[in-house]
Amino acid sequence: MNQAAIATLYKVLNDWFPAAATLSQVQVWKGSRPMLADGPPVIGASPAAGIWFNLGHGGSGWAMANGSARALADTLGGRKPELDLSCLTPQRVLG
Repeated sequence: MNQAAIATLYKVLNDWFPAAATLSQVQVWKGSRPMLADGPPVIGASPAAGIWFNLGHGGSGWAMANGSARALADTLGGRKPELDLSCLTPQRVLG
């Protein structure tokens, strides 16, 4: 945790919304942005039957969520996705 960044957040919170929170009772939490070492997400069928991946988007998760979900839904529905998923298959990380 970056204490300076947290202190800045608390200051802005107090400046904008005085007394909106009891900062002495705040629990600090850090969410992860899971991503793969090479950057792009994994989208597609796993080696286990019936298991599909749509993960590892990192900081771009919100931006990529709709397109990734649509491409995976198309694949599951037997339709050709508008996106080329060949570089995003689980096989690239599973070997």
